[in-house]
Amino acid sequence: IGCTLFSRVTLEQATAVASSLVDFQQIQNWTVEDHVDAHASDLRWLNAQVSEISRSQPQRQIAIFTHYSPTMDTRAVDERHRDSPVMSGFATDLSAEECWTNPSVVMWAFGHTHFSCDFGDGLGKRIVANQRGYALALETGFDVEKVFLAGGANAGRT
Repeated sequence: IGCTLFSRVTLEQATAVASSLVDFQQIQNWTVEDHVDAHASDLRWLNAQVSEISRSQPQRQIAIFTHYSPTMDTRAVDERHRDSPVMSGFATDLSAEECWTNPSVVMWAFGHTHFSCDFGDGLGKRIVANQRGYALALETGFDVEKVFLAGGANAGRT
């Protein structure tokens, strides 16, 4: 399943995010408040979908695909940006949410951070991002041939 999963911009970072992220400069009438509202809507939808799928089809494994990052885990954040005053414009900690903690969720792939990662979260879920980076600063971890196989005997192989 998938959605944009806009990030939850914190009040402390709202001004910096609004003035620094291109989205707020180039998308007409798009505000931090709109962004946060869209995050809440996306999160409600994701939680409801994961809950319904795991209840009605308990044998099913769920892979989630989002544009924004669902985690602040240091393995998913470029060390240059870990203490950034605009971090909440790129990622949100969903560690207490149903869509993150439900054991039916076995993989989460995301973008937007311009950083690549591939790790297990200790709950049986694999976190994957294979991002090219910025136009003038390519991400060294990007792999144009990377493939993730979900389900069956090959699950998790790349």
